Amino acid sequence: MRKYKYEEVKQAFKERGYELLEKEYVSTRVKMSFRCPIHPNDEQSTTFDNFIRGKTGCNCCSGKKHSIDEVKLEFEKRGYQLLETRYINSLTKLRYRCLKHPDKINMMEFYALLNGNGCPHCYNEKKSKWYSGGKNPNWNGGITTLSMALRESTKNWKYNTLIKYDFRCAVTRERTNDLQIHHSESFAALRDEVLKELNFDKRRNKNDYTDDELQLIYNQLEQKHDEIVGIPLRKHVHQLFHKIYGKKNNTLEQFIEFKTRWDKGEFNEQLELELF
Repeated sequence: MRKYKYEEVKQAFKERGYELLEKEYVSTRVKMSFRCPIHPNDEQSTTFDNFIRGKTGCNCCSGKKHSIDEVKLEFEKRGYQLLETRYINSLTKLRYRCLKHPDKINMMEFYALLNGNGCPHCYNEKKSKWYSGGKNPNWNGGITTLSMALRESTKNWKYNTLIKYDFRCAVTRERTNDLQIHHSESFAALRDEVLKELNFDKRRNKNDYTDDELQLIYNQLEQKHDEIVGIPLRKHVHQLFHKIYGKKNNTLEQFIEFKTRWDKGEFNEQLELELF
């Protein structure tokens, strides 16, 4: 059985948006206290065994509907004004106003807010800075590679994929906070297709391209993503897939084969060894 380090356990809670309250880690079977940022007054506990298997999380989030005041507070934390007076559920669109763009009324699900989505006008301004270099600190000196910047442009595609799958892992069917979007055709292959079609050679950094070239790359890459299948997977499932099939030249056929093998229980023993 694997012995986890305290920092690994703490990071696992952090990745799901929780604050681990313990100062030491004993074992996967010992309960540990944690706090959810949405319900900071409710100290909760779980074993790391149940936590990494996705069996437990915030009891308040999973079993109790958010109040309109809780939802309003989360919007305010991000600089938004919630315009609704009634809250139905996390998948119902809510009207809100960004304080940086007070003349615009936007709509977004509460689940999307909690998962990092925000004002589309702020996003477009940020995107514009990516194209031009702007004042984005990652731009200076060519620190950000082209691939890192391009991955940022897939945010909307990823969110639309989550909606399509009802925010569930396509393999385990669990609805958790650690979902990642798997490309049925590898991101690197899509990137290279775009560069080839535009007749651009590969250059490592964004500032090796002109502003016009960058905008062409972004636009065409977004179109490519609209044509392929995105697949939400739990983090450990996604890691297992790439461990088996590698990270280059992935195909939809590979995923279908992986899903079939998973359903047959072929990876059960391997998962037990890796999770423990």
